[in-house]
Amino acid sequence: MKSFLKKTAVHLLWHGRLTFGLPPRNIHEAKFRLLAQPELHSGAAGQAQFPWGMVEYTDSGAIRQQLDAIFFEKIYQFVGTTKSDRPLRIVDCGSNIGLSALWFLQNYPGCELTCYEADSRLAKIAKANIQRAGFSADHVVNAA
Repeated sequence: MKSFLKKTAVHLLWHGRLTFGLPPRNIHEAKFRLLAQPELHSGAAGQAQFPWGMVEYTDSGAIRQQLDAIFFEKIYQFVGTTKSDRPLRIVDCGSNIGLSALWFLQNYPGCELTCYEADSRLAKIAKANIQRAGFSADHVVNAA
């Protein structure tokens, strides 16, 4: 019962922050907002506010799956098998809208990142999403 009340209070706080146009403070609040968007279940394109800025997406179902896999399940987290605790070079093949690139840039600052995206529309969106987050979009290459 106590955890239910706490979760309800947090959701009310997040809803209030959204109502007043305040940006999300963390990835959990951003996911809450994304799930609350009416077009989420339609597969539509749109935008979602994250702590680092606005992210454009092309499919609401896909961004939810990517968000869960990349930011919550941490499928790209580096488990060092070398003396280093972080990767020095990352090649992202098929970077889609750039969520994985954002995760890499946030979690492995200073890494050399190259993102390949064959679809020119997605490559353009990835570049814009990365730039809105305050990173250089020079990492994105429109090629396969």
